[in-house]
Amino acid sequence: MWFGNLWFLQVAGTLSTIAGNGTQGYSGGYVGSAEFNDPTDLIGTTSTYWWCAWTGYGCCHNYQYTRLYVNDSANYVVRQICIAPNVGGPCGHQNNQVSTVAGHQAQGYYNSSSLASEFSSPFGLSAQAVTPSPSYPFYLPDGVNNVVRSWDGANVTTFAGSGSRGYTNGYRTEAMFGTPVKATWDVNGNMYVTDTDNFAVRKIDTAGNMTTFAGTGQDGYVDGPGSQAQFHFPCGIVFNPADNYLYVADSQNNVIRRIDLAGNVSTYAGTGVAGLTNGSLSQAQFFSPTNLVIFSGFMYVSDSLNNVIRRIDMSAGVVSTYIS
Repeated sequence: MWFGNLWFLQVAGTLSTIAGNGTQGYSGGYVGSAEFNDPTDLIGTTSTYWWCAWTGYGCCHNYQYTRLYVNDSANYVVRQICIAPNVGGPCGHQNNQVSTVAGHQAQGYYNSSSLASEFSSPFGLSAQAVTPSPSYPFYLPDGVNNVVRSWDGANVTTFAGSGSRGYTNGYRTEAMFGTPVKATWDVNGNMYVTDTDNFAVRKIDTAGNMTTFAGTGQDGYVDGPGSQAQFHFPCGIVFNPADNYLYVADSQNNVIRRIDLAGNVSTYAGTGVAGLTNGSLSQAQFFSPTNLVIFSGFMYVSDSLNNVIRRIDMSAGVVSTYIS
């Protein structure tokens, strides 16, 4: 199962804490005593592995393990959570541990080796390849630095953005953002980034050219062709290969928007009025939705100012409160 801005949702719908003691801080080690400071996003998987112990006859078992990578944004680092029942498993000696894998708790803008690099409020954490597990490189929109960073497991580099705040298209390392927050990819490998303070969705094609895919650069709430559509602080974005649409959490418009690959924008769910109302897509109300993830025909939405997780049955077109 893949995770967005949701900690750990088991199949039965129960919520459990897998890491952190509830205290703001910066400490690693055992998952139950680790501390974070404003974790904003995560990516990872729960899977299985074989572990064999030599007992004279040989004994192999099938175990489940979880590996997550977390944006620990106010600590300016990326943390790894690895949970497995045996040291010999895929976590090695990091089983049931939280460790820092990129950054060194210094706010800045510095490309270097993993633990020497510096970030400034990294937000969304994304990987283009998502099955059977996240694979490098990972991409981190570094909002305050107005760039998208790339981490290959050994080094951090700048993938897109000049480092200056602005609203300029062009080759990816020369173009400018205004607080990029989240990235996703279509089936052709094009990247889409929510450029939150520019009220737009930007597109980086496979040749590295960045354009404005949807949005005028002015805040508003307008459906229609991408060059005319308007958003108000778009945050989370995800591509759904089941229907070839992009879905955007349009936070200050209190709706979920949908964009086809031609750039046409429509309202998928929400009335545009802040509230907490379940029901059909057109009747439901949200209050500052900030992130979303699609899994097995359901969309899960972080409805942030309602302090709940909403679920949308995408086949039935019905919104419900999943965890409150």
